[in-house]
Order: sequence, then C-alpha cells, then structure tokens
Amino acid sequence: MSELREVFEMVTKQAEPDLDSWKQQEERQRRSSRNRKLGALVVAAAIALVAVVVVIQAGGEGTGTQPGGQPTGTTEDQRSARPGPIVPTTSGTRPASDPRHPPGSPSRSTGA
Repeated sequence: MSELREVFEMVTKQAEPDLDSWKQQEERQRRSSRNRKLGALVVAAAIALVAVVVVIQAGGEGTGTQPGGQPTGTTEDQRSARPGPIVPTTSGTRPASDPRHPPGSPSRSTGA
C-alpha cells in the first residue's frame, strides 16, 4: 500500500494542471460577462430612445382646446383689446369702440 501512496504522490507532484483549458475557461467567462454588459447597455439605450421619442411626440401635439372648452384662437379679451376704426369727431378723433364714449355721444376732451 505504501508503494501505491509513493506513486500517487510522485504523480501529483510532477503533474502540472492543464493551463490551456484553464485559460479557455477564463476567456469564456470574460466573454460572457462582456456580452452581458453590452446587452444591458443596448437595452438601456433602446429604452432611453423610446422615452425621447415619446416626449417629443407628446410635446408636439396639442389638444386644440383651452380649459373651459374655449376654442383656440382669439378670446373675448383679445377681441376687445384690438383697436377699432378711428371715427372723426368735432374735437378730434377717437376709436369707434371706445366704451367711455359710445358712438353718437358728444366727445369730451380730457383736461387734467
């Protein structure tokens, strides 16, 4: 039995581990890790691209209505703020839509 032990010890001391297969295993692990990271990066980039497209599309589209159901365009305030045609009067000219002096009323000069 001691001879078998001596032979076993000699063989294990002389035998070197197979470095080629060890290097191949390390290379497979590195490649797998690299591919996994690259795949995660591609997925993250695709999600970011989709998010940008959604934001751009949502920002470019309007509903066409304003709160309260008013259509887009001029509002009552904007229409009343527009200057009307100038109407000649005896003391000068004034806008025809001046609410302080309705048409047909005598003009008053403001002297302050």
